[in-house]
Amino acid sequence: MSISFLQILRKSSRLTLVNSAGVALNFLAASYAANKFGPDVYGRISFVLLWVSYAGLMRPGVFDGGQRQLINLLGRGDSPGARRVQNIGFSGDLLWNVVPAVLLLAASARAADPVRHFGFTLAPFLFLAQSTSRMLGGLFLAHQEFETYTAACTLRALAQPALLLTLIHFAGPQALLAAPLLAECGIALYYVRRASEIGIQWHFERATAFELMKVGLPLSLAAVAYWLYRLAGPTSIAGFLSVAALGVYAFASKIIDQVTRFFGDFSNVLMPGFWSSLARAGNPRALLPDISRLTVYLVLLACFACNLIQAVASFSVTAFLPRFTSSVPVLEILAFNTVLLTITMPAGLLLDSTVVNKQRLHVGIWAFGSALNYSVNYAVLARGRGIAAIAWNDIWVQIVVAALVYATAHGVLFVRFTDAWRFYAPLGGLLVCCASIFMLLRVPLLAAVGSSGYGRGFGTFCSRCLLVAAVWLPIAVYFRKRHRFVASHETFLEVAASVDSC
Repeated sequence: MSISFLQILRKSSRLTLVNSAGVALNFLAASYAANKFGPDVYGRISFVLLWVSYAGLMRPGVFDGGQRQLINLLGRGDSPGARRVQNIGFSGDLLWNVVPAVLLLAASARAADPVRHFGFTLAPFLFLAQSTSRMLGGLFLAHQEFETYTAACTLRALAQPALLLTLIHFAGPQALLAAPLLAECGIALYYVRRASEIGIQWHFERATAFELMKVGLPLSLAAVAYWLYRLAGPTSIAGFLSVAALGVYAFASKIIDQVTRFFGDFSNVLMPGFWSSLARAGNPRALLPDISRLTVYLVLLACFACNLIQAVASFSVTAFLPRFTSSVPVLEILAFNTVLLTITMPAGLLLDSTVVNKQRLHVGIWAFGSALNYSVNYAVLARGRGIAAIAWNDIWVQIVVAALVYATAHGVLFVRFTDAWRFYAPLGGLLVCCASIFMLLRVPLLAAVGSSGYGRGFGTFCSRCLLVAAVWLPIAVYFRKRHRFVASHETFLEVAASVDSC
C-alpha cells in the first residue's frame, strides 16, 4: 500500500489549516503579552512553564505502550484487543499524573517571587489539563478520527489566544498560564463527551499495565530524551543567566516551537497509517520509495519555512516588538531547528515501529544528544559566552543527532549503495541550499533593518522575502515533476513486467 504525501496532507489539510491559524493567532497574542510585560516578567513565567514541561516528561510509558499496541492491533483488525490496551494504557498514566502534579504544587511553597509563587500554584492544574488532553487526542488520532481531533484543535486555536487577550487585563502575567489551562480543560471535556465513539473508559489491570510499561518505557524515555534536548537551552540559561536573558531566549524558541508544530501535526497524522502499512508490508524496504518521497517533501517545506523566518525576523520584531529586538539573532539561528527536527521525523517513526523495534537505540541517541547539549552549554557559559552561543550549540548538536538517527535507520532501509544515494543526495542538496540562503541574507546588500529608517527597512524586508520565494518555488516545482515522472515510470515497469509474465 503506497503512502502518499499529498493524500496525508489532504487528510490533515483542515488540521493543518486550523493549527496554522492557531499558530498565527497564538503568536500574535503571546507576542503582545510578552511585549507588554517585558523580558524580565516574561522570563519569570517562562521559568514556571519550563517546570511544567519537565513534569510532562515524568511518564512511566504505560500510555505510550498502549498506543503503540493499539495501532498495531487496529492494523490487524483486532478491535476488542485494541480497546482493551487503549483503556489500560490511558488509565495507568492518568493515575500516575497525580505524582508530578503534587510536586509542582509543592514547588509553590519554595518560590519567594510572587509571580513565580502564584504561577506554581496554577502549574499542577495546567499540567493535568495538558496531559489529559494530549492522551485523549493521541487515542483519537490512533483511531484516525481526524474530524474529532481537528475540532479539538480548532477549539484550542480560537480559545487560547482569545482567553489570553481577555485575561491579560485581569490576571496580569498569570494570564500566560491561566489561558492555556482553561483552553486545555475545555478540550479535555470535549474529548470526554465523545469518548464512547472509540470506547474510552476506565479500565486498569496491574499486570497488563506492567507489560505495557515494558513496551512503552523506551518510547516514553525517547520523548524524555527528546524534550530534555529541546529544553537544554532554556534550562542552561535559567541556571546561569538572568531571567531577562531567559525571557529573550524563550521568546525566540517559542516561535520555532509553534512552526515545528505544523510538521509535528503532519507526523501525528502520518504515524497510524505509516505503522499500519509497515505491519502489513513486514519490511521497511518495501516502502522505501514512499519514505523517500515523504522525507524530501517534508524537508523542502521545512527549509522554506526556515529561510522565511530568517528573512522576516529582523524587520518584524524590530517594527512590532521592540522590547525583544535582542532576540533576533537567536531566532535566526534557532530557525535551523525547523529543518533539523523535521528531518528526523520519518526515520524516528520507522525506528519506533513494531516492525523495526529499535526504539531503545532511538532513546539512546536522544539521550546522548541531551547530555552533549548540556555539556557544551555549560562550557560556553563558563567562558562567558551569551545566548547566541547557546543557540548555535543547539544547531550543531541537532546535526549530530540527525546523523545518528539516519545511521541507525540506514541498515534497515538500504541494501544497495544506489538506493542510499538516491535517498540522501536530494536531502543533502536541500540542506546546502538552505544554509546558502542564510549566508546570502547576511550580506550587506540584504542586511535587515538598519539605522536609516522604516522605508529602507521595509524595502530590504521585501527583497529578502523575494529571494527566499525565488529560490524555493522552482525547487518545489522541480521535485514535484520529478516524483511524478518516477511514479509513472515505476507504474510502466510494473505493467511491462506483468505483460512479460503473461
